[in-house]
Amino acid sequence: MTATFCIFNIEKTVVYWFFNLLKTVVFSAFNLLKTVVYYALTIEDKKKRDLRR
Repeated sequence: MTATFCIFNIEKTVVYWFFNLLKTVVFSAFNLLKTVVYYALTIEDKKKRDLRR
């Protein structure tokens, strides 16, 4: 009983850790993408402004 419980606990911990890692990776990727898009839009906007002058 204790061995099974121990294995179950380890699995639970691994799943929890993996889920947290995945969440962190997704969040970081999303933030990075947001930043890249923001900078790209800013640069495009700047180019358009420079062209208008």
